[in-house]
Amino acid sequence: VVYINAAPNFLALLPLADEPVTRIFAAVESASGARYASGHFVWTTQGPEASLVDTTVGDAAAPILTCSEVNNTP
Repeated sequence: VVYINAAPNFLALLPLADEPVTRIFAAVESASGARYASGHFVWTTQGPEASLVDTTVGDAAAPILTCSEVNNTP
């Protein structure tokens, strides 16, 4: 994931395995953490964790992808 944070625009570029091109997610309101939307997908981050949800499955849908930040700083 590549984040582009240039106020007032906050974007996340996310390549998906089943998509021919990288999807562009735009920041939307979030109670905590960050939330980005692209079509029917929502990408959320909270601390070092992130998840991707397909909203067509329903509000209680389990994430279709989860990730954790890897920090190799000594």
